[in-house]
Amino acid sequence: MTNLIKNSIQAIPHDREPLINVKITENSKTVKVMVSDNGLGVSKINRDKIFEPSLPPNLMEWVLG
Repeated sequence: MTNLIKNSIQAIPHDREPLINVKITENSKTVKVMVSDNGLGVSKINRDKIFEPSLPPNLMEWVLG
């Protein structure tokens, strides 16, 4: 969880005021945590590969926290 917030901070350009939102919802079976920010986001190329096993570990860590 800490890495998600850390990655959000690193993804925000220095000329923007940082905006990070954390939303937590729960029901009787699950808890969902959504983290969003006003950073640059993940490129389309990497977004398509996030869950592929061939993604380099350092990029996987950056993308997923």
